[in-house]
Amino acid sequence: MQFQTVLAFLLPAIATVNADCFTTGPSWNPNREMAKGWARDVCNDGRVSGNFASGQEKVACIQMRDQTMAVFKVRWLGAGNRFIDATDCGNRLFNEVNGCEKGGASTVDRIRFVYVFSPISNAAWR
Repeated sequence: MQFQTVLAFLLPAIATVNADCFTTGPSWNPNREMAKGWARDVCNDGRVSGNFASGQEKVACIQMRDQTMAVFKVRWLGAGNRFIDATDCGNRLFNEVNGCEKGGASTVDRIRFVYVFSPISNAAWR
């Protein structure tokens, strides 16, 4: 009986995580390992971390040699100003790369983290 209780508790959480993975577009393979490093780099160098005003979004794009682009976005959804720590930012974007084959997004504490792997010609990520 305890197994059913645990399963009933975990299923909604699993569904929520999966709902944030994108289902269309190219896969980042074989660039996954590079993208994991870039996720932390764009936060550590301040491109998508630091001080945010209400509604502000920061975007970092990294062009790869195969005419594709890794796009990392962070948006503060709350009111007022917010400081987004580089370590937390890097960990959240790393999780999007690691957990979602075609990119993904999550919102944590009113901060939206997005990773998209896209052909350079695709304007959908803009």
